[in-house]
Amino acid sequence: MDGVLIIHAFRIRLAGYLLLAALCAAPCLFLVRVMGHLPLAKVLGYGGGLFLLPAAMFYFIEFVRGGIRARIGPAGIEDRVLGVGLIPWADIEDVDLAVTSAAGSLVITLRNEDEWVRRMPLTSRAWAEFNRLVRHPRCAVNLAGSGVNRFEVLAAALEFKDGKAA
Repeated sequence: MDGVLIIHAFRIRLAGYLLLAALCAAPCLFLVRVMGHLPLAKVLGYGGGLFLLPAAMFYFIEFVRGGIRARIGPAGIEDRVLGVGLIPWADIEDVDLAVTSAAGSLVITLRNEDEWVRRMPLTSRAWAEFNRLVRHPRCAVNLAGSGVNRFEVLAAALEFKDGKAA
């Protein structure tokens, strides 16, 4: 692998994910507005909305931002969503894949994870702590909406980490 692997946010895919979240939210709204007199309908409606809202917000923000989402290169990994700048390979213990969506995420295991989490902006830090509570990785590059092959991203990251990339 030469140079730097750049992961872009493809707006058309993000728009599709955003539309999908909105379509899934419609039944939740129906349950609350039309069948709100039933306690179970309220629980399902609000529960579904609470589940879908963060996803919709993420895809909307990424849609508006567009452009480069992450860079993986000889110096380390930089992910715009994490918001901590370049994480050098010296601070990265391991990289792996987590398949929590169709695209998955590149999981970054850090040597001093707490220090890096403290550097995150408030929203990223809140997500990292939520992920810890639900036993998901705290630091990961979300590949959804990028159009990249997750296995190629992992292979490139491992090559850079091991210093084998030319």
